Amino acid sequence: MSVNARDLLERLQSGPASEAQAPARPRRFVGTSMREVYAKVRAALGPDALILEQRSEGGRVEVLAALEAPEQDGGPARERVVARLRELGLGSALLSRLPARLRRAEDVLDVLAEAVPCAPPPEPLCGRFRLVGPPGAGKTTTLIKLAASRVLRYGRFGTLLIATDRSRLAGCEQVASSAELLGVEYVECPEHAVPEVLARHRHMQLVLIDSAGVRGDIVPGALDGVDDLLVVPSMWQTAALRRLRRLFHDHPVRGLVLTHTDQAETLLECVNLLSEWGSPLWWTGQSGDLAVELEPAAAGAIVTGLTTPFDRSSLASIFAG
Repeated sequence: MSVNARDLLERLQSGPASEAQAPARPRRFVGTSMREVYAKVRAALGPDALILEQRSEGGRVEVLAALEAPEQDGGPARERVVARLRELGLGSALLSRLPARLRRAEDVLDVLAEAVPCAPPPEPLCGRFRLVGPPGAGKTTTLIKLAASRVLRYGRFGTLLIATDRSRLAGCEQVASSAELLGVEYVECPEHAVPEVLARHRHMQLVLIDSAGVRGDIVPGALDGVDDLLVVPSMWQTAALRRLRRLFHDHPVRGLVLTHTDQAETLLECVNLLSEWGSPLWWTGQSGDLAVELEPAAAGAIVTGLTTPFDRSSLASIFAG
């Protein structure tokens, strides 16, 4: 008996059934087809019934249902839920955080939200920041969005954009064009010349540095007085995200930016990684449209944004059998 996201939200908003409505124990229903048995369950317990067990053998269908999951501490019901969560891709680190008593999808969502480290970025954003990450992650787009946001809110003075991506055809042109449109200062230079540029512009309140994409196993060296922001493409497959995590395991990162969240099939692996990473998430970004601003990271929003195959309705179906 599937439950969609809207049904789950309404169920969470209305709260659990009252004791007067809830049966003392699960009830067993039998029939010759699943449709027939589900109709019996719905008639007896209503549309909010949870399917705890079901089996079909020799033309006989048997279903165990209730209005609430049985309260068991570490018993078979919890083992079933944990096994299903593991099949969907929930990592061991997150599974270990689950409470001994699992009764509703909300129990898991709360754990996921608490496991994602988020930090509100400084407002206004001040300092020296370099955008690092793999090619195509959205570093340049992120840099331009940050610069535009500051200019719109606080004016164009005190902002410097530095482009160092000379290895890519027209790698610096987008930053140069954006700096001209925003009316902020702009410098193009090789990576090794950045310290000299920073020394000449030490009066700047905000310096944003666009770097070349990380290729192979070489990550950029640290720059004195510069904080690195790692841009993570959320639409990458699990293996690629894991490799990126290994590359930056020992690299000091001030914060993370999760991009392309609207293009990701699922954010589950990102939630797994964020819970293990240690570095806080600062912003999330959707499309490459420069008119769409970055969103300050909020764990609740990340978890709510989980999509197929691990969305709120999939999670609810686990508790519905």
